[in-house]
This record gives sequence, C-alpha cells and structure tokens, in this order.
Amino acid sequence: MNQMHMEVQVRLKCRACDGQGVVDSPAWAAWRQAYLDYESITRMTTLAIREFWHAFVAYKRLHPQPTEPEELPCRVCRGEGAEYRWVTLAQLLAGPVLAGG
Repeated sequence: MNQMHMEVQVRLKCRACDGQGVVDSPAWAAWRQAYLDYESITRMTTLAIREFWHAFVAYKRLHPQPTEPEELPCRVCRGEGAEYRWVTLAQLLAGPVLAGG
C-alpha cells in the first residue's frame, strides 16, 4: 500500500534572537561589560545620575564606543524573528517540532 507523504511548513520563534530579529553586537556587549556597571547605575539618585553622566561623557573620550550599530540583524533568521522548517504531519502531531526539537 502506498502511503501519502505530506509536509507542512511551520514557523518557529528564532532561538538565536528570541524572536526579536536582532542580536546585540559583540563589540558593544564587550564594551558594556568592560566599562558599564548597570547595577550601580540603577541604584543612583537623580543627582548622582547627572554627576555620573558628566563623568561618563569625559570617560568616553578615553574609552571610545564601538562604531558599529548596537544591534545587528540575527544571522539565523535574517532579521525576521522566525525560523521556517518543513515537517511531516506525523512530526507536527507528535509535538516536539513546536517545542523547537
């Protein structure tokens, strides 16, 4: 007996960018890790933030920021935020495809 083999295309949220379509630039991530302490910044008062900003502007002259954009299009999904995959109906009904497996 000849079985019919049907496939459907499923759209899954991109695991590389979590569906955002962009990823952080590696250069910016390294710069932030080296020169910014977000925990300290979030605990500051308004006056402290103003003082910090003036010091930060002077500090940036010594440690210039990267020139590339902060966010880059995801290479996996090409900026769409989704991956497309062809699966058989049996795979779709089994469920792990929808879980990213």
